Amino acid sequence: MKNDIEKCLFCGRCEHSCPMQAITIDRKTRKWTIDREKCVACGVCAENCPAKCLAMKEEWEEGEDKALVLTLTGKTPVRPARPAAKPAEAVKPAAEPPKAEPAKAVPATEPAKDVPQSENPHHVKNDIEKCLFCGRCEHSCPMQAITIDRKTRKWTIDREKCVACGVCAENCPAKCLAMKEEWEEGEDKALVLTLTGKAPVRPARPRPPVKKDEPHA
Repeated sequence: MKNDIEKCLFCGRCEHSCPMQAITIDRKTRKWTIDREKCVACGVCAENCPAKCLAMKEEWEEGEDKALVLTLTGKTPVRPARPAAKPAEAVKPAAEPPKAEPAKAVPATEPAKDVPQSENPHHVKNDIEKCLFCGRCEHSCPMQAITIDRKTRKWTIDREKCVACGVCAENCPAKCLAMKEEWEEGEDKALVLTLTGKAPVRPARPRPPVKKDEPHA
C-alpha cells in the first residue's frame, strides 16, 4: 500500500473501511499511519479513497520506506484569507438630499456584503428543495462541516472545514447533494452557507365518520 500524502484529504475513509484496523489518522497533526504487520493488502482502503491517493503496489520502488509501521505527514491546508473589514469612511458634511429613486430589487443570488467568500471551486451543492433533513450528511461528514436544524429546516456547511471528499453526497438518500468542480453563475460562495428548506406539507387526517343514532326497535 502506497500513499501519495500530498493528495491526502485526511477524511478518514481509509481508516474506517480497513477491515484489519491497520490505518490510523490524526487530523490535528496531519499524520497518516499504517501498520504493515496488520495490513493484508486487500485494497479496500484504496477503493474507498475519494482523493485516489492510495494505490496497491506489487513491488517496492527504489528508495521507498519499508518500515513495518509507517507514518507520513501531510501539509497543512492553506485556507483563503478572510477579507479585512473596510475602514469606516469619514463623515462628509451634509449636502442637499438627492431626489428619491425607486428601490431596485436585489437578486436572491447576490451575496451579502462583507461576508467571507470561499475561493475553492471544489465544493458541495445542495438542492435544498429536495432535502429531507434526515441528518445522514451531518453524521457521515468526517470533518463535521455540516449541521442541520430540523425544527427551523436549516442546512449549514462550513466550507473552511469541508475537504470535498464526497462522503455526504454518497450517503444522501434524496440525492440532493452533488460535488461540483466549478462555481455556477450567481452561486452563493459564502464561507459558511446556510440554506432554508420549506416546511413539509402534511396530508390532512380523515375525520372519522359520524355515527347516526339508530332507531330503537
